[in-house]
Amino acid sequence: MEKIVRSIPTKNHQIKQSAIRETGRFPVVSQSQALVEGFSNDKTKILENTDSLIIFGDHTRTLKLIDFPFIIGADGVKVLQPIGISPQFLKYHLECTILFVKDRGYARHYSYLKNKIIGIPSELEQNKITKKVDLLFEKVALLKR
Repeated sequence: MEKIVRSIPTKNHQIKQSAIRETGRFPVVSQSQALVEGFSNDKTKILENTDSLIIFGDHTRTLKLIDFPFIIGADGVKVLQPIGISPQFLKYHLECTILFVKDRGYARHYSYLKNKIIGIPSELEQNKITKKVDLLFEKVALLKR
């Protein structure tokens, strides 16, 4: 997997959990289940991204696709930049892969995930697969209503 993602350093973009607010100018993304954990006004911590990034909660095994500037909330977050692969396809692939990585409680899980081999279909196939999975998720959402 290390050939298809670049791990982005996070230290300069992190704020402490206690610094996360309910309102603010900039979204804070953490390893929680929520897409955005809260907000901050600290513009020095913003991680600017021009492409979609994958956020992996190293303790919680949560995966998120982020396509907006954000601040990282606390520790345990891996920020992955896909290289030569559709970000959405990679996120879906990782969501399936993580199901087979044993849950080790609050231990770190990325070390197990990064050694997994990922088959990469053509860009056309990635797009087809992504559209199909998106459609399935839409149907699941309709059934839940």
